[in-house]
Amino acid sequence: NGAARTIDYGPLRTAVTRLLRSGVKPHLNLSAAPAAFTGGRTDFFAYHWNGAPVTDLEASSAFVRGAFGALADLGTSGWRASIVNEPNCLTLVGQDRRVRHVGYSGTADDYARTFVATARAIRGVAPGVAIHAGNFVTSVTFPGEDNLPLYLRALARALAASTDFGWRDVSAISTSLYETPDTS
Repeated sequence: NGAARTIDYGPLRTAVTRLLRSGVKPHLNLSAAPAAFTGGRTDFFAYHWNGAPVTDLEASSAFVRGAFGALADLGTSGWRASIVNEPNCLTLVGQDRRVRHVGYSGTADDYARTFVATARAIRGVAPGVAIHAGNFVTSVTFPGEDNLPLYLRALARALAASTDFGWRDVSAISTSLYETPDTS
């Protein structure tokens, strides 16, 4: 309809302020994107949040800049942020046990583009926030699940192509360890 979108970051600021009062430094995980940034696509297969990949990186980046900009005066140095939790998580669905993404439903390249754009947006307004890659799944309990190298290669390509955010700017890589037959 052409109407300008208005976003209220007040509830985010209130939640983070409460964390800070407790003495905790936040680790903010940007796990999902509103449908406004996914071309209207929604995917609530496994969680209560939208796992559809971002298609409008410009609008999503503006949203992230607004969120971190609303927090910047709280002293964001030393905070941590991760972008898209477990983008490579898969599961088997149905009697035919077909492979399906859990949570994030984009490709490795979708993830990599989103990661770089979001990291840039955060750094643009809160340069002291440490950016973490991951959390990634490391399980290999069924064929196709050993896909972490695919996601890391896509991320490496996107970071190498970026002129202002690269591997040198990623402070940590994290993984999820689950008790599965391949992780005794």
